[in-house]
Amino acid sequence: MQGVPTHGEVPCGDLGASPCACLVALDRAIAGETLANFHQRVGEVHGEDTPVLAMGEFNDEPFDLSLVQYALSTRQRAKVLGGTSPRL
Repeated sequence: MQGVPTHGEVPCGDLGASPCACLVALDRAIAGETLANFHQRVGEVHGEDTPVLAMGEFNDEPFDLSLVQYALSTRQRAKVLGGTSPRL
């Protein structure tokens, strides 16, 4: 359906969410991805051993997609220390 915001292939209204809720989720995903890109760039410019501290009010749970999928966050120490991609 053209002009109807979707969540994947399902129109927002079918999920009981307003189009505004999907836009908020998209904004959070973009913010998470931007954070991950910044983190990666710091490693490229200053070296992979450069510590990065990300602080702020994300208004998301630690397991939400905006943080896990887009910001590449994890609560698993082994993934942070032994990972091949930058993780927060």
